[in-house]
Amino acid sequence: MKILSYEVKIYVLKDIPNTLLMQKQCELIDTCFVNDAKWSVWHKTNQFKNYSFAGCIPVEANKIYREGNVYSFTLRTFNEELGQLFMSTLQNAYTPFLKVLTIKSKILPQVQLAKIYTLTPCVLKTDNGYWRTVMNLDTFERRLRENLIKKYNLITNTKIDEDFTFFSHIKFDNHKPIAVPYKNVNLLGDKVTLMVEPNPSAQKLAYAALGCGLLEAGSRGFGFCGYKFA
Repeated sequence: MKILSYEVKIYVLKDIPNTLLMQKQCELIDTCFVNDAKWSVWHKTNQFKNYSFAGCIPVEANKIYREGNVYSFTLRTFNEELGQLFMSTLQNAYTPFLKVLTIKSKILPQVQLAKIYTLTPCVLKTDNGYWRTVMNLDTFERRLRENLIKKYNLITNTKIDEDFTFFSHIKFDNHKPIAVPYKNVNLLGDKVTLMVEPNPSAQKLAYAALGCGLLEAGSRGFGFCGYKFA
């Protein structure tokens, strides 16, 4: 299991408010799939895509990403074939709002992690809206862990022994839910920090989270993780 990490440098063709940035990044990345029959079908299927991406840097204090400015964002995947697609097609990609200038690749090293934290809101979808209205913290933690184990098993084509402690502490870094526009609705999410346990299974899950994100819709920009070494 290795994470392919890409630094994508982009040029802004039209002003983008912060609330729509993730959506515009999705539209840019999605151009990789539309002209290839195989990847177009794959992209439309309801399954873990196991790639994720961060917001743009530098972060705009006025919350507007300005026309004519250059920014960059990080894109990660475990899928080598998908990574080759990104390298070959994303470097020429553009939309009415964004144009890719360069893309550089590296392998994210697998090292001992002390903590991981979401740089974009992570989202737990329920039939009744925001999770805090329908479940307690213990259930949230269980769902977060189960979701990541499913992704790990899919990525590695194995079944991890689930008898281990993943994290010792969880901290919510936002004081109120964070609303993000998604498919004509606002999804409510949270930014969280997990103090990762040192056991091998916990470390494997934490590394997996760096590639695919925490909880749901990682390929739409949700739950992208930063990290701190142990």
